[in-house]
Amino acid sequence: MTIKQPVVHHFQARFKLKCFFSSVMYLGLYVFLPKYLEAQFYVQPNAANIATAIAILLPTGCGILVGCFLYRYWDLKPKHTTMITMTASMIFFVGFLLLISFRCETRDMAGDRFPNGLVNIESKCNARCGCVDTVFNPVCDVSTMKNYFSACRAGCEPEPPTQHPANTSHPTPVNCLCASSTTLARIPAGFCKILCNKFWPFVFLLFLILFVCSIPTVGSVMLIYRTVPSDLMLMAHLFMALCVGIFALFPSPMVFGGMMDASCLLWSAQGCSGHGACLIHDNDDLAFRVSGTISGVKILGLLIEIFIFWKARKLEFEEVEPAIMWSPDAVRLAFTETVGR
Repeated sequence: MTIKQPVVHHFQARFKLKCFFSSVMYLGLYVFLPKYLEAQFYVQPNAANIATAIAILLPTGCGILVGCFLYRYWDLKPKHTTMITMTASMIFFVGFLLLISFRCETRDMAGDRFPNGLVNIESKCNARCGCVDTVFNPVCDVSTMKNYFSACRAGCEPEPPTQHPANTSHPTPVNCLCASSTTLARIPAGFCKILCNKFWPFVFLLFLILFVCSIPTVGSVMLIYRTVPSDLMLMAHLFMALCVGIFALFPSPMVFGGMMDASCLLWSAQGCSGHGACLIHDNDDLAFRVSGTISGVKILGLLIEIFIFWKARKLEFEEVEPAIMWSPDAVRLAFTETVGR
């Protein structure tokens, strides 16, 4: 069957738009997943990096490999390819909605809330302490399971160094006015412990989602190459890569970074103005923002894939020999004709 040129142009345009939505999600997820795991599940950076490799790199490679065997031994047509892509997108959408439920309890910071949602670490009980908030040294009130920015913000007074001459460089906080507990044993350094066993279930579910969604990758590349004239295959791919790079890969880290910052409850101080890194995230808000946004963008891509399936139901792959497809003459002809237009 000969593919009509206008149909191919509309088909390619919508396929590039679908790739745009997919790239916006994937790159932002790849870049910020370690930070998300650290903030959401309170894991160390090394564990977050290992989990990222397990949840993203491994399933993506395995899914593409399975897709290669699938298209190598089965005679799949464009309508089959788009059907597989639609099914994977539906699984992706439902899977990320389920990932919203995999979240840990937000750390309870002592203090009131500003109108913008940030935590106010100043209170009447520590107003006269003269606290310097340049260094974040949290302490935990075991009685109430509330975290304080520092021992000073808990209203603790340093123990007089004369009572323990050997420990004058690190005075012990006592008489903590803001905390319910007043003894050092009940106000240990560090955050209050939160039991959360959802880290590895989250990684496992993300692994399955990305594995399934990586299987149609080979078919998507075939739709790009084999639904256009052989002399324009290379330029079709280059044009798609250019559009995705400019309009998707460039803004996606900023979008995901903005979502991470929007869920912040407490910022570190930096100089006289502004703020540094985020110290505490609202985990519920973070999960809804990240997973919900990814699912919302994916549903837009799914609608485009449904339209592509409707257009591709009568299309056939154009048989092209690989040696001809990538021969120097074909590449030179594709470049010459595209630039000439």
